Amino acid sequence: KSAVDMFMSVAAEENSRNPNLRFLNYAPGPLDTDMQHTIRNDGRIDSNIQTMCVTMKERNQLVSPVASAIKCIRLVIEEVFRSGDHIDFYDQIEGIDTERQTITTCCANPNCQCGIGCTCRQSGAQCGACYSFLLGNRLK
Repeated sequence: KSAVDMFMSVAAEENSRNPNLRFLNYAPGPLDTDMQHTIRNDGRIDSNIQTMCVTMKERNQLVSPVASAIKCIRLVIEEVFRSGDHIDFYDQIEGIDTERQTITTCCANPNCQCGIGCTCRQSGAQCGACYSFLLGNRLK
């Protein structure tokens, strides 16, 4: 983890003059995935790890992969991070509502899934120009 943090920090610094290139080290949180399910239910898993995973599930501490992906996408689209930042799913970020489970619709196009960084309204462009086509196909 430290190596990735340092890599992102150095890469951001070395590319600081390129406004089109930004780096985000995003920690998605403990995801409720098939791997988590296997760990909780496979008798061959170390009992300490298994107990930890079962407890996290019972206490509703696992993060939905969709919720984590939405937060990551919103961070990027709404441009609320500095290049090289390390942001965890649980970090409170100004401008990001962590309770909301969907991307903000921001323009007249009913298929738009962009956030406040959307340029559709100002430019009159189709939503594909502001990534909602990409998001819509990946988040549905």
